[in-house]
Amino acid sequence: MWPIFIINLDRAQDRMSATQALMDRCGLPFIRVAAHDWQTLTDADARRFVANPPPRFSKRALALSEIACFLSHIDVWAQIGEGNSPAAFVFEDDVEFDGSLNKLLSEISSREPDWDILKLYSNKVKTLGDAVTLPNGYSYGTPRIIPMSTAAYAITRPAARELARASVPFGRPVDLFMKHWWEHGSCVKLVQPSPVSRRADHLSSSEIEAGRGQSCHQSFLTRFVRNSLYQLQFRHRTHVNAAHRPPSRRWLETSGHARMVGDELDAI
Repeated sequence: MWPIFIINLDRAQDRMSATQALMDRCGLPFIRVAAHDWQTLTDADARRFVANPPPRFSKRALALSEIACFLSHIDVWAQIGEGNSPAAFVFEDDVEFDGSLNKLLSEISSREPDWDILKLYSNKVKTLGDAVTLPNGYSYGTPRIIPMSTAAYAITRPAARELARASVPFGRPVDLFMKHWWEHGSCVKLVQPSPVSRRADHLSSSEIEAGRGQSCHQSFLTRFVRNSLYQLQFRHRTHVNAAHRPPSRRWLETSGHARMVGDELDAI
C-alpha cells in the first residue's frame, strides 16, 4: 500500500490521539506531518507565500489559518515528491472511517493511476463521468465540479512534486486551489460514495473559521458581492475550459516539470 500522511497541529493532541487509535484499529500505518500553526504565523511571514495581487474575483483575502493550511499541504507534497512511492494518501486529522478502508486503499494502490489527484471525501453525492468500478460498491470518476475539502485524497509523486513547486505564491485556500483544475492542470477524480467522513467532534473547519474570524473585516454586503462575482466567474471558467479538462493523469515521472496542458486553459 502507498504511504499515508496525516497532517496534525502540534497543539491538537486530542485529535492525534483519536486518529492514532483509529489508524491502529484499522491496521493502517502512517506518517505524521506537523501542520503549520496559524497562531504562530505573522502577517509578514505569511505574505511571503501569498500572491500579490490576488487572483481576480477572489472571495476575500486569505486568512492566516488558510495560509497555514495551504503550507501544511505543500509540506506533504514536497515529502511525497521526494519519496520512493509512486503515490501517497493524505489525510487531515479529523477524518473518520471503518476497517473496510484498508481494503479500498490497498486496491487503489494496486492500480496504475489514471489521475493526478484522487479525492476520497465529498460532503455531497456527485455524479461521475467515465466511472471506474472499485470493490464493495465504490467507484471513481470525474465529477463535473470538484468538491471542496482536502480531508482525504491520494496524489501521485510527480503531481505532488509539481504542485509543491508551482503553487507558491498562492491566492486561494488549498481546497479552492484544487477545485480550479484549469489553474494547475491536474486531473482530479473522486471516489463515490465517500469512504471517509468528518468527525463531528473535531471539525478541522473550526481552526479555519477561527482564523477567518481574526482576519475578516469585510461587511456582509461586501462579502456577498465578492462571493457572487466569484461564483459567476467560476461557472464561466468551468464552462470555457470544459473541453480542455484532462481525462487522465497529466504529470508523469518522465515529464519533468513541463506543464503538459500548455496555454490552452483560460485561467482566471
